[in-house]
Amino acid sequence: MYEAGLAFVAKTEDAVDILKWYVLCALDENCMAPNGSQGYCYFGNDSYGRYGDCHRYDQSVINVLLANANYFDRTYYASEIVDFFKIKRGGAKQFYPPKYDSNCTS
Repeated sequence: MYEAGLAFVAKTEDAVDILKWYVLCALDENCMAPNGSQGYCYFGNDSYGRYGDCHRYDQSVINVLLANANYFDRTYYASEIVDFFKIKRGGAKQFYPPKYDSNCTS
């Protein structure tokens, strides 16, 4: 299963169609969070090829939509590049936007 934390989507007819179904699913609780769904997944050593017996809500929906639209071949919709970004959590610093004067200079 591919995570939905970061997505680069080119605006194509196919992408718009998939996003339409994604939004429609989000509006239906039984679609986005079906009865009995659980968030914990167990994939063992194969998180991309093995069913994890879980439901990751928005991640599950987008993965099913993409797989159905692309003949269950992930090479059509997922990059093999896995290290082009890094999400680092913890140790967050407080962010204060710069104050601007009337001349729009900081």
